[in-house]
Amino acid sequence: MRSLSLALLPLLLAACGSGVVEPDEADPRLSTSVVPAADWERVQRDDFSFQVPPGFQKLDLQPIDSDAATWATGSSSLHYDYGWYTGPWSAEETIDGHRVRDVTRQRVRIGGRTAELVAFRYGAVQVVRAWWGAVDSSHGQAEDLLVRIETDDPALRELLLASIYSVRFP
Repeated sequence: MRSLSLALLPLLLAACGSGVVEPDEADPRLSTSVVPAADWERVQRDDFSFQVPPGFQKLDLQPIDSDAATWATGSSSLHYDYGWYTGPWSAEETIDGHRVRDVTRQRVRIGGRTAELVAFRYGAVQVVRAWWGAVDSSHGQAEDLLVRIETDDPALRELLLASIYSVRFP
């Protein structure tokens, strides 16, 4: 019986998936019940799209080596970075002099692809970071997508999380 159990173990592990969950199964720190409404701005790029809540203004920034932009209102922001040097999260010791704490990580299927979501806090700021690797590899090197939200307002955090979940790929 034991050898049968050991023989079935790889099949069971394969059936359980690769640790990727659907949005409705995501950890509460990484999920939202907000759905973008018709008045949200749609940002359309060649390889992806997402939506931004009303009241956020696009900042005039000049990215150096990637396609990037930031929308902000008060101290809350939504930022995307799409390029060759956009990478997955690594445990930063501090941000702006504050130690990162309360880290939650999970792989979630968003827009039909696997995203690595990481939520953490520094000071009073809550951050959620979503990273999709190898969105486009047609230029000889993989271009990754990062969408990052930062806020100290719990209500805006829910709206901004909905922006992350609105990411779509063609």
